[in-house]
Amino acid sequence: EPEGRQVAVRALGCFISESGLRPDAYNFNSNGTADSGIAQINDVHGMSIEDRKDWKKNIDKAYKLYKLRGFQPWYGAGC
Repeated sequence: EPEGRQVAVRALGCFISESGLRPDAYNFNSNGTADSGIAQINDVHGMSIEDRKDWKKNIDKAYKLYKLRGFQPWYGAGC
């Protein structure tokens, strides 16, 4: 998937549906893990809660995940 405006718009829609763009958003999952921050980064990615609540660190991690797996890690309606 090419990067650019189309990807940025999709990411914005995804993160709005995942967290409402709230850096302090926190959600528990049925598998016992939790997602935190704007992009709802999961526990399994080795980031502290504090780092996941830092909007820049959260978005940087989301971009790394996107580069590896596209939008597959996110399940929100906007994704």
